[in-house]
Order: sequence, then C-alpha cells, then structure tokens
Amino acid sequence: MEKEAFRGLTFILLILIMILFLFNSLNLTGYTSRDQSGCYGIFCLFGFGKGGGLSGQFNLISPVNGATQVSLTPTLTWSSSKGASSYRVEISTTNVFTSLTIQAILPKTASYNVPGNILSQGVTYYWRVIAVNSKGQTIASNAPFSFTTLQLTDNTPPSVSVSHSPLNPSSTQTVTYSATASDASGIYEIKIFVDNSLKKTCSFVTTCSYTEGPYLTSSIHTYYTQATDNSPNKNTATSSTGSFSVNSPQATTQNLNSIQFIDVNTVVAVGTSGTFLKSTDAGLTWTSKSIAGTDLTDVSFTDANTGVVVGGNALIGGNIILRTADGGNTWTTQNSGITNPLTGVFFTDANTGTSVGTQGKIINTKNSGLTWTQQNSNTSNNLEAVQFINNIGNVVGWSGVILRTTDSGLNWVRQNSRTSFALYNSHFTSTSIGNVVGYNGLILRTIDSGSTWSQQFSNTTRTLFGVSFADSNFGYAVGSSGTLLRTNNAGLKWEKISSGTGESLNDVSVSNSNSNLAIVVGSGGIILRTIDGGNTWARH
Repeated sequence: MEKEAFRGLTFILLILIMILFLFNSLNLTGYTSRDQSGCYGIFCLFGFGKGGGLSGQFNLISPVNGATQVSLTPTLTWSSSKGASSYRVEISTTNVFTSLTIQAILPKTASYNVPGNILSQGVTYYWRVIAVNSKGQTIASNAPFSFTTLQLTDNTPPSVSVSHSPLNPSSTQTVTYSATASDASGIYEIKIFVDNSLKKTCSFVTTCSYTEGPYLTSSIHTYYTQATDNSPNKNTATSSTGSFSVNSPQATTQNLNSIQFIDVNTVVAVGTSGTFLKSTDAGLTWTSKSIAGTDLTDVSFTDANTGVVVGGNALIGGNIILRTADGGNTWTTQNSGITNPLTGVFFTDANTGTSVGTQGKIINTKNSGLTWTQQNSNTSNNLEAVQFINNIGNVVGWSGVILRTTDSGLNWVRQNSRTSFALYNSHFTSTSIGNVVGYNGLILRTIDSGSTWSQQFSNTTRTLFGVSFADSNFGYAVGSSGTLLRTNNAGLKWEKISSGTGESLNDVSVSNSNSNLAIVVGSGGIILRTIDGGNTWARH
C-alpha cells in the first residue's frame, strides 16, 4: 500500500515538472531572461534558480549629483555591488556617454581617483559606474551623476625646464631633448624648439622629449621649450635657451695617462695598450694608433717632430722607451738599461732627457736616448713624474717623496714635503714656484725652490693625478671620479668645476700660447677641452 502511494506521488511530481518546462518553452509566463538574482524563466515564480547571477544593485555616492567647484582630480565613490568582480567607471561631457573623457576598469574597490591633466576647469561632466561579473553587468541605480569642476583665476605661468643628452655629443651620436613642466591647473601642451624651429608638441602631459641627429662636427645648436598650462587663461612660459657644440667622434676607448701641448696647434697624448694620440688643430680632432704592446705612461716632445714616450707593465715588470723624429709617424725602440716600469719622462732639448720609474729608478740620456745612464735617487719609493727647467729638475713619488737637482741629476736631494701621502704629479712655472698633487686631494706649493712646502685647501678628498699652470697664478688640477679643480690666485682658493663625467681624469695640459685653452685626458679615452679658461668643457 505504501509503495503504491510513493509511486503515485512520484508520478504526480514528474507531471508537474513537465508542465513547468512546457510553460517556460511557450513563454506563457513572460519570465524568459535572468533577473538581477540570476533566476531564469518560470522558475522565478517558485523561487528556483536563485544566486550566482548578475551583480547586485548599488548607488553612486560622491561627488553628489549636481556638485559644483569640484577639484580637477576628484575621488569618485559608490556603494559596493554584491557579486561584482570589477567596476567600470565612465566620465563624459554628455549624459548619453557617446564619447568618453575617461574609461577605467577597477578591481572591487568602490572608489576611483581621477588623474591630473585630464579634466578641464569650469566644465560639467557626467559619470556612472557599471558593476561587472561573468554573468553580465549592472549599472548603478541612480546613474548618471553630474559635477562641474572649479574655475580658477590663474595668471601664473607654469614652471618649465629643458635639457639635452648626451651633454657633449659627437658627430656619431643622436641628441635627445627632454622638457618638463608643472602647474597647479595641469599642463595643456609642451613645445620643444631646436635651432629656432618647432620640433615637437606634446599635449596634456608634464614631460616631452624629442630626438634628432647626428649633427656635423663643430656645429653649434640651440634649444628651448614652451609650456602652456590648463587654466582658462592658458598661461605660457618659455625656458632659458640651451646650447652645445658637436665634437668629433671619440678617438679611443683606452685609458689616457698623459697629455702635452707642443705648440699652439700640436697636442699629443698616450695611454694603455700602446695608445698614441695626436691633434694638429689644438685638440678639435684626433688621430689614434697603437705604437707598442704595453701601456704608455708619459710623453715628452721638444718640438712638433721630436719626442719620446715611456711605459711598462706594473704587474709583470719591464719597460719601453720609444723615440720619434717625424711627429709620431715612425718610432724607434731604445734600451733603458733597467727592467723597472717607467712612469715619467721629460726632455729639456732633443738630446737631454730624464725618465723615472718604480723602486726609485732615475735614468738620464745626453745623446737623444742612444744610451741611458742610471742616477742615484737615494730612495726606493716608486717615482711618478719628473720636470726640468734648464738643469734644475724636480721628481715626485710615493710616501711624500720630492727630489730636486740643480746639476742635471748628478745629485738628487730629498726635500721635506711634510707628508707621507703618495705624490703623483708636479708643475713648476719657474725654478722657484711649483705645485705638487697627490693622494686624498693633497696640493702642495712652494715659492722658494722647495725649501718649504705649504699645503693648500683643495676642496676635495679625491686623489689628484695631474696639474698644469698657465702662469704662477692660473692653473688646473684633475683626479679620480671626474674631479676638476681650478685656481686663479696661486692656489689660495681652488674651486670645483663640473667635468660632466665620473671617469678618472689623469692629466691636464694648458696651452703654452693661450691660457684659455686647456685639455684634460682620462679613463675610457675621455678628452675634455676648454677654450674659455675652464668655464665650459667640451668632450672630444
């Protein structure tokens, strides 16, 4: 009896289900699409199929509908929509949203910060938010809202600046001009001008860049930028004008250790891997070649044709002396008579020269280098540099060594430098006045032929490797990490000058005939040149 009743009940349920499907397929109820809760068709009448559907209803909150004097970067907020996986924010100048000023897709966070430089002052905008999930989308119930942005009274022009890179371009490099502008109302546009010609316009951004080139060697170019703010007045500002000259391509990437002005036009330099550079136009252009299989440390020419270079390998020992009589076209190897690396050389005339090296070695020639003779230095410290004025010579080296001779090197006397720091270079403008540079920014000066040495304030702790004076008052010192110093009062004050590089600067030479002209050499083949007494430096 119970089994028969169960079968009857089951049969009735099956009949009811078949009727429900029939009603639904014939659209007899009008429930043919999902509602907000995901219910479908006639099942909605009986509460079937609820859940897992569209996002729930929600409302816009702020700015309130019709708000005025709203910031140009407002924060839009709304209530959360149940079941939403993301929100789409739309802002338009029309309430039908045919064109959008902003469209942003956001995660579940119920707020949106409008970025700067998009909204304009005194404009009415309409906004709405749409909740989205895998089932579809739901628009905020009270959308759209409107707001009107504030109207500023702004007569202040924007801040604007522009620069170029690289700072010292060569004729093989392109140049990039980079402009930056800022203003409380935002930036309407930035214009970049090169050589008084408009090259690029960028709208509604705070940065703008433009690249062109390469340019011809020695050509000079100017540039500036204009920026207009986003206020109703459209205030405009113009930057200062920048300029640069184009250098010849870099002659070498080898480290350059020494440089010498021979005359008004002829300049030579030497470096690692036997590098020899020569310029015949006062350093504007250079030719480069390797003349040895080892590093060259110093060079000394007595005229445009006759010169000697020295070097060696500090790690494995050995040295080299090369001599030219034709301006560096050909070179002859000479026998030093020692095996120590040589670090400095100086010739007073075509026949007479002195070279110094490691472990206190000093050698001298009186026959153009056909033979070299050792001299007694009375020290075993490494010696770094040598200079002569007639028969009076000075040598500097490690552990504060300063040696002086008044008889062409027959006798060398150590002077009291009052330092134990390594000394790397010296320059005497007369037999009595000279400067020495070394470790930790050390600069020493004598005005009494070295009887006494006084320490000067160098304004740096960087090691100094090179020094050169045009006269007793005006000179330069160079050193590690791009250090470049200048004095015009005999070293009473040394000022730092921007070299535009972080490379080690190893030597400097001032032109004998033009004190405004000087050249610096250093690591990576860097060559810096000034023609205005060190106020500006161009890379070559």
